[in-house]
Amino acid sequence: MKKAVLSSTLTFIYKFVIPTILWLFSIFIITGGFTFLPKEHQELYYGFGGFMFVFSALITLPLIPIKKVSYDSQFLYYSNYKNQCKVPLKNSKEIRRWLFYFFKIDFTNNQGKSESIVFMPHISEMMNSMGIQTPKSIVQFKSKIE
Repeated sequence: MKKAVLSSTLTFIYKFVIPTILWLFSIFIITGGFTFLPKEHQELYYGFGGFMFVFSALITLPLIPIKKVSYDSQFLYYSNYKNQCKVPLKNSKEIRRWLFYFFKIDFTNNQGKSESIVFMPHISEMMNSMGIQTPKSIVQFKSKIE
């Protein structure tokens, strides 16, 4: 059976590459102030380093829980790149928008507990609708679970 992919193909980059680059840049800015700048300009550099640290945290916190999500006619598959799980599609309760560009699927797992998956849909679908309309892939998935 063919899987329909809900999450962006860039999920790996969003989840691992962008946070790594932001945190390394922040650490470089902060440590660079200790070693390379003259003493009279270090306070400005530390302020910018602190800003970069807070900015990196605000950007990366929503990206930490995102997962790779796909489905077929019977199962919902999700992965955090270490392990893949599948749950019956009939256990999916709802899909809703979360933090503007992200979506969240609520479902009951195989043990009967409620869980949710956060993912980011294809960026091309989000840009075509300017982030306002629900992407077509989400609408199709919603029709499958209702």
